[in-house]
Amino acid sequence: MAGKLGVLLKRLFNVPQTTLGGVRVISRRPDVPRNVQKALFNGKYERFEQKLVEQHVHPGDRVLEIGVGIGLITLTAARRAGAENVFAYEANPALERLIRRNFALNGLEPQLTMKAVTADGRALTFYQDRKVLSSSIFDRDLEGGEVTVESEPINALIARHGPNVLVMDVEGAEAEILPAADLDGVERIIVEMHPHVIGEETVAGLIADLEGRGFSVKDRQSITWYLER
Repeated sequence: MAGKLGVLLKRLFNVPQTTLGGVRVISRRPDVPRNVQKALFNGKYERFEQKLVEQHVHPGDRVLEIGVGIGLITLTAARRAGAENVFAYEANPALERLIRRNFALNGLEPQLTMKAVTADGRALTFYQDRKVLSSSIFDRDLEGGEVTVESEPINALIARHGPNVLVMDVEGAEAEILPAADLDGVERIIVEMHPHVIGEETVAGLIADLEGRGFSVKDRQSITWYLER
């Protein structure tokens, strides 16, 4: 009950900042939507992904993150590996200001690029969700607009940044990106799968493909998977 009361009080007083796993993020409306604020205050926002990043990203790792959201996971990785070793890509242009404010709040500056990531680098239509969490390249009848965004091909990013860790939360675009990715230099993958978008069978196929390329599933937290080799 105390936990629920605490969340209600934070929302009532529109607390401007909150801390998750040592990372400070802006939590005030209208800077963040109501659903994100609630998830931040009850500690559920990206909690599984953050836990796996805290456990499996190490000092000196080179981290390629695809799908930044509000920047919580980016900053968690930067605290572990060093901000200069984190290369983050976000497709939703509406999030840039919030992401950069969260970076400044923590005194960290990972490399942020406001572009989508695809197999082939084509421009694509991005469907924005007014509630942020479900913005996607898939038209899911969301309460938001749509914009055309530039993208970069996944293998160009891998060649450019040389990551040994891949972190991905892209609302279904994993079905395109993972099979196309040259993962020879990647040792660890943390990926949130989206069976409600791409289907359970597709998720199973993606995991089987990664296992066929030498990765083993070492942990799974809800729909977030951790694989390594």
